[in-house]
Amino acid sequence: MLLDPAHLHEEEARRHHRHGHRGGRHEALYHTGDAPDAIDRVGRVASCGTPLKLFPRITATFCDAGHILGSAFIRLELREDGQQRRILFSGDLGPSDRPLLNGPAPPNDATSW
Repeated sequence: MLLDPAHLHEEEARRHHRHGHRGGRHEALYHTGDAPDAIDRVGRVASCGTPLKLFPRITATFCDAGHILGSAFIRLELREDGQQRRILFSGDLGPSDRPLLNGPAPPNDATSW
C-alpha cells in the first residue's frame, strides 16, 4: 500500500521538474525507499483473520471491512481476572456484491453490551 503512492509522488515530482511547473508540490511527499523503512519501524505485519498478540493479555485481529483496498475492522480480545471481553472497532463497511473487492468479513463472535 505504501509503494504505489510513493511511486506516483515521485513521477509527479519528476513531471513538475521536467516541465518547469510553478506552484504546487515540487518534491515527492515520500519516496519508494521510504516505504520499507516505515514498515520496519512499525515492526509487525498483521494478516487478516490472524490474531496478533499486542500485550500479554491483549490480542488484535484485523478483518476485511470491504470498504476500500486495505480497510479493516479490528477485534480486540482482552483477558483479565479470568474474564474475557471482545471489543470491535469499525469504520465504514463495504457492500458484499462488488466485483473487485471482497465484502466485509462477518464479525461472527462479537456481541453488544
